[in-house]
Amino acid sequence: MGSAVGLFQTYHQRENVITDNVVYFLKMIQKLDGRSYDALLVELFGDDESQADFDDVFELQPASLKQHAHSVPDACIERDSYKIVVETKGNGAKFTEPQLEGHMEYLTAEGSTGHNEHKDHRLLLTLDVGAFPADLLEKTKRAAKDNSVQWNHLTFVDLASLARQACAETTSEILLNILDEFDNYLDCEKLIPSTDVIMKMVLAGKAHQLNENASSNGYGVYFHPAERRGYSFNRNASMLGMYWQKSIRAIARIQTVAKMVNGDVRSAQVIFSEPDVPIADEDESQNAETEVGPITTATALSEDQIAAASHAIDRAEREFGWNLHHEPYYVYLTEPFVQTDFPKTSPRAPFGVRLFNLDEELHLDESSSSSTRSNPTVGVKDLCTQEIADKLRNCSWK
Repeated sequence: MGSAVGLFQTYHQRENVITDNVVYFLKMIQKLDGRSYDALLVELFGDDESQADFDDVFELQPASLKQHAHSVPDACIERDSYKIVVETKGNGAKFTEPQLEGHMEYLTAEGSTGHNEHKDHRLLLTLDVGAFPADLLEKTKRAAKDNSVQWNHLTFVDLASLARQACAETTSEILLNILDEFDNYLDCEKLIPSTDVIMKMVLAGKAHQLNENASSNGYGVYFHPAERRGYSFNRNASMLGMYWQKSIRAIARIQTVAKMVNGDVRSAQVIFSEPDVPIADEDESQNAETEVGPITTATALSEDQIAAASHAIDRAEREFGWNLHHEPYYVYLTEPFVQTDFPKTSPRAPFGVRLFNLDEELHLDESSSSSTRSNPTVGVKDLCTQEIADKLRNCSWK
């Protein structure tokens, strides 16, 4: 038999850990909100057939039908009416034709009664950081058709996005927190493909006021706790979006992020900096080491950045009563924030941080299939912040 999915992982290979976390994520949606899970199944299968119960069996590396198939998938999710076989990558490994054909055999293999008990809905779900390999695309489509199996390839970000859509009406605060944690997990494990298109939404009920009157130093500033649960530095986010009054109302590209201890900006260690952003020389920073590894050789903020952050800390403590000295904080130095209006149309305020793929939100990815050498696709990385802000005014999210 395979391994039943539990809270704690026992696999040591990275691909198995990714699979465990993905399947556990799906299992938690199913346990916490059956309606949301059912809605996610509709998205995965591409139909609207309702399911009568939620007694799914989640199994990692199932081997119950190994004698009938030539491969063992990473995971299998079953219900009386359907079977989903999951194959995940993300560790640099590649999908292969024999492996995928073996998984389709597994989906269509006969059970102990001598006939296939999962005839109605059979899905091969492949997951990876990026797009499915072009050289296998047509072969896999043809094999799926020949085996009467549905096949759906998603990036991990796609899966997270579909899950959010399916859970849009949930009332479970725990589930909303799990959705946020899954976003953070994908980011920390580098399962998000591009830093050019990811915007990190942050709750900014008061924080936006620190940037309403841009100071002469030309920086936007944002703070959040560095070691408190639910907060993290998202290396794969290149833009901040500030949320208040039911909408993301200000955006800016991230230039530098530093970790500050005891409110001491001058000693804050830079953990991220855009290549063209001026920061202090390595000698000035006393050769301090960063917690996540340097992206540049310098680890100290420049004098202009110190002045901008100090001014914002002063205001936050004086006007809002914040105490930025009692725990470590991440300090974000951005370009000046640009006003926009990217509203949330579903009920309830968002729960914590959320990551947005701006190419998808602005539908820029849809033009990729029609791009040519003379008329190449324009992506978010090709737009200035004001252009992105203007386009977001015509979009919404749930």
